[in-house]
Amino acid sequence: SGTVLPLATLSTGHMNNIFHVTPLRGQPGKVATCAMDGFLRLTDLETGQSRAVVSPEREDDMGGLLPVGLMSLRPAMCFSHHFLSRNTGLVCTERGLRRFDLRLPPREQSPRNLLGGSWRGCKACAIWSVSKSTSSLEEGDSAYIFAGGASSEVALCDLRMTDDISTKIVQKYCPRSLSASDGVSVSGLDLSKDGQELLVSYESDQVYTFPVFPLSNSAA
Repeated sequence: SGTVLPLATLSTGHMNNIFHVTPLRGQPGKVATCAMDGFLRLTDLETGQSRAVVSPEREDDMGGLLPVGLMSLRPAMCFSHHFLSRNTGLVCTERGLRRFDLRLPPREQSPRNLLGGSWRGCKACAIWSVSKSTSSLEEGDSAYIFAGGASSEVALCDLRMTDDISTKIVQKYCPRSLSASDGVSVSGLDLSKDGQELLVSYESDQVYTFPVFPLSNSAA
């Protein structure tokens, strides 16, 4: 009849729309979720227990956590997350691209924006190449990622070459019909299985594909 019946429901503890859900590698029954409320959370399907991994930050330079009662005034959204290993990964947020570790409490998670420079929000990313020995992203690690934010441009970044004041962008991708100033944001990124083609979706409901090589800034 075409009717969809849910097999189970899960209370994650989020207070706003959930954007991304993934099962944990090698940990049956556990899922990671990120949402509009700015949290990355870990939930156990069997016990129903949920805990925060990443929490939204304050606007001031002192860091810390945004009080729950004030989140409605300024939500700091988490858009998606991507695992590098069993416990570590990347989360795309309004503050940029951040590293997370499931073994650490929220206050011990790194607040650093891995993209550096003037690149603030990161709405989507796709991991293109990471060193096989990399369990987290520390200085000198080999990691190439595609990142998209509030403009129509997608950047291929070498995270080894990134610091707090500059960003090493290897290549940019943007459709001929759009420009970085059009105000059309990236909504999702994905890679072909062979890593040779990049798929980009936009909030304007447009989808484009780009060849990763040869380097080109026009749509395929």
